Order: sequence, then C-alpha cells, then structure tokens
Amino acid sequence: MVVDATNPINETYSDLAITGTSGAEAVQQAVGAVPVVKAFNTVFASRYAAPTENGQPLQLLLAGDDADARARVAELATSLGFAPLDAGGLRLARSLEEIAFLNITLNATKGWAWQSAFQLVGPTA
Repeated sequence: MVVDATNPINETYSDLAITGTSGAEAVQQAVGAVPVVKAFNTVFASRYAAPTENGQPLQLLLAGDDADARARVAELATSLGFAPLDAGGLRLARSLEEIAFLNITLNATKGWAWQSAFQLVGPTA
C-alpha cells in the first residue's frame, strides 16, 4: 500500500500543478495494482504532534479505491489521535488536494500560523 500525503502545487504556489486528475491518481497509475490512499495531506505537519482543537481530534480526510487499505490508514490515523473521515474512492483525492491548496493559500496570504484545519461539522447521520 502507498499512502500519498503530497499536494501537487506548482512552482509559483499559485495553483495545483495537475489538472483533470489528482496527484494520488497519478501515483496509482505509476504503481499499478498496489493500493494508493490519499491521506495526511489536508492537515499541516505542524499539527501531527497535536492533532486536537478544543479537546476534539482533528479530522483526517482520506480517499482510495481499496476499502481495506483505507481502513488500515484510518486505524493508523486513529492511533495518532486523529478522527479519520473516509471520503470514498480515489477520485475524491482531487477534492482533498483542493482543500489542502485552499488551506495553504489562506495561511500564506493571510500570515496565519500554519495551524488551521478544516472540520466537517453538523449532523452526519
């Protein structure tokens, strides 16, 4: 299994460097039958040691086509103190990369402390 935590940002940091697909889908094409899970890219590395906010675990979004691989990454995320949120198939990696790009852009342009994170709130059942 490959866990892709990257964000394919272009050299000017003005956009993603890939269109019509995701970096994770490109990795999947390169590795063939090996399952790829997009994860850890929407949470800043600075939050890995402290994955909570106001006493609540930060959500760790993940996506991949192999349900067993997603479950194993979710177990890892939980063991590190995150609340994994399975987004579904690898196609959703495109959205995860856009979410990460938005967070990176906001922190870079607003001078924030690189500690922000997105959380899905409200009823989910």
